[in-house]
Amino acid sequence: MQKSSVAKFCVGMVTSPVQKAEFIAQALLKDKLVACVNIVPQVKSMYWWEDKICTDEEALLILKTQVDLKSQVVDCVKKNHEYKVPEVIFMDIMDGNEDYLDWIRKSTIIGKKLEIQNSSTNENTIIDKPAAVSSTFKCTKCQSTQCTYYQLQTRSSDEPMTTFITCLNCGNRWKQ
Repeated sequence: MQKSSVAKFCVGMVTSPVQKAEFIAQALLKDKLVACVNIVPQVKSMYWWEDKICTDEEALLILKTQVDLKSQVVDCVKKNHEYKVPEVIFMDIMDGNEDYLDWIRKSTIIGKKLEIQNSSTNENTIIDKPAAVSSTFKCTKCQSTQCTYYQLQTRSSDEPMTTFITCLNCGNRWKQ
């Protein structure tokens, strides 16, 4: 079991109309913002809305992700949800199966490892670097602007950093 005083992983909960749950789950998974989404298809929600008690049949999405991705998860849910104020809440994971937590890390964009080849030795080096998501880059293969990128100093310090880009849509990788 991995115990930590600072959480690196969390469980998120989102409620949505039943017919929209898989769409939201796919958006989160496609963008690698979560490692896993469990969909509980039928929950009865009772809540206050506009000064009255409402009751709805909804789906409950249970998300597993990294703490550093919370704000991006919220943004993605808001973008793909039909509610004006969607429920997106998180609970930190303070300990758990180390293999499972490592799988969450490897399955999300922050956990992706970058493999670069040293041109002088032809050896591959795997570097664990946090990824950033940007629409700045455009994939030449599928034209998508949903990309992650890493920047590394691969030459001398007086030369510009090398940017390694991965398209989240088709998986195409390139550097510039």
